[in-house]
Amino acid sequence: TEEHVRNQTSDVFANFMFQSYRQDQIQLPYDSMPTVGVFNDFTEEPQSPSSEIGRQLAVIGDDLNEKYADVFADMIKKLNLTPDTAYEAFEGVAKKLFANEMNWGRIVMLLFFGYRMAMSVLRTHFDQFSSFLSRITTYVVRFIISERIAQWIAEHGGWVS
Repeated sequence: TEEHVRNQTSDVFANFMFQSYRQDQIQLPYDSMPTVGVFNDFTEEPQSPSSEIGRQLAVIGDDLNEKYADVFADMIKKLNLTPDTAYEAFEGVAKKLFANEMNWGRIVMLLFFGYRMAMSVLRTHFDQFSSFLSRITTYVVRFIISERIAQWIAEHGGWVS
């Protein structure tokens, strides 16, 4: 149901970010990835079905992430992000992403965009990262609900599909 999707989205996105961060740690030079203490609470084994879904979406989306990494980086640089301006920037880009169609690829792109925004704040406003991490999760969840993406996900089998 749509309500079930709403309830799972925060956990899906948090685990998506954790898995993406772990992948970045492997692929990027060690000194380019600051340590994120918040992710120390995550275990190797996902703790719930929605945790597993978030991590699998990150793995599935690695190709998208690699293909569009430069696009994300340029876009975020142009947005001149700060924790205070992030939601407006996120919402503006996200609305353009879903302007013409909705599909799983675009949903994964939305999650990666949220992740890339979080990593930008991590690198430029490290002291505000922990609070921003919960804010970007709220942004993603709010957008997925307000733009009826949760309804679309539910109609297409939920996060599990």
